[in-house]
Amino acid sequence: MNTADVLAKESKEAAKENVLLQITNAIQMIKLEKDPHAAFALIIDGKTLTYALEDDMKHQFLNLAVDCASVICCRVSPKQKAPARSFLSSNFAFLPNFVFPLIASRMWLLD
Repeated sequence: MNTADVLAKESKEAAKENVLLQITNAIQMIKLEKDPHAAFALIIDGKTLTYALEDDMKHQFLNLAVDCASVICCRVSPKQKAPARSFLSSNFAFLPNFVFPLIASRMWLLD
């Protein structure tokens, strides 16, 4: 493996760790919310969605998504839309408002 390959792999791992940290923090913030009527929205871009739907992270992403009133996926390719919707609908009979390009009282931008 050359230096460029090693750096690319380390960069991808760092990005994945960052996405997982953001998902974990958002889940924790929802749990700590005191207002029972609070609504949450999640905004995620295509690159981040790629990481979030990997096998080692997709269940955490799913837990966050279903706790949100809306999930907005922006800059997402058609190849990413179908697996995301399929994964969510296969795990739950209901889905939050899953928008691919409702603003709630709280939002997280995962990027």
